[in-house]
Amino acid sequence: MNQDPQKRPNALEIHREINYWLEMLASDDENEIKKQFIHADETVKSLSIIPQKHSHYICSRMISMENILEELSAPTSPTSPS
Repeated sequence: MNQDPQKRPNALEIHREINYWLEMLASDDENEIKKQFIHADETVKSLSIIPQKHSHYICSRMISMENILEELSAPTSPTSPS
């Protein structure tokens, strides 16, 4: 992407380019764009997107609202003056 916002494509140009890609992908012809997308798909399948060593950091977990509400409604002990 160009650092200069004035040299970046606008939304209409991006829309046209994506539509062109979609037309090329839908065609029965073997074309360069289709080959590049197929190659990219094969490459992505061979990559480990989430390293197994750190996968637990990325996964979502259910949050128990009951536990949170219990903690919030539990009486707190007064703090002793220091």
